[in-house]
Amino acid sequence: MSQLTGDNMHPCNSQKYICLEAKNEDNCEICLEGYSLYNDTDGNQKCQKCDNDIQTQVENVLTSIPTRCNFTFDAQLGKPIQQFILACNEGFVDPLTNQCTSNCGLGRYGEVSFNRRGFIETSKCSQCDDNCFECASQTECISCKKGFYLQADSTSKTTGLCIQKQGSREITIYVDSALGKFTLDQTTGLTLDDPIFSLQSAISH
Repeated sequence: MSQLTGDNMHPCNSQKYICLEAKNEDNCEICLEGYSLYNDTDGNQKCQKCDNDIQTQVENVLTSIPTRCNFTFDAQLGKPIQQFILACNEGFVDPLTNQCTSNCGLGRYGEVSFNRRGFIETSKCSQCDDNCFECASQTECISCKKGFYLQADSTSKTTGLCIQKQGSREITIYVDSALGKFTLDQTTGLTLDDPIFSLQSAISH
């Protein structure tokens, strides 16, 4: 009899509403959001609800709860035991606290992966590149630590790599939103009549 697929020919279908995709009648592959897989004593994959007691609250307002988690099966107790959180519904797992957070903070970014049904499978706070002060991903810095400057691939991008400054010198660069000058090879920025069109371009220049 099927416990997973919800086949009308089999009356035992206790997991048909929480198992979205099953490999066979005893093994689930994808669980409903808020549930995760565990292996029972027979080695079959089943769905178990994540513990929502571990949640993030700001001023008594619920902001994020676990939606994916890791389980081990306790043979003595005869049930799955939650070990740690893998994903949160409105935020990311902070690996330092193993709790959900809505903001990873400076020096870190939120990293998310999805399963083939488009549901979040993991969401976690990851470290930026060592030279980044803020970042959108590990290799996309938004701002840099002291002693580094942001180098973007193009003037239209606001993220890039943090490059170490080499030496020091004083130079006056003029910046103005001059129409018709959109690349650094069209202007020098060294005079009022020949300004660079943006502050970001001036820094890169």
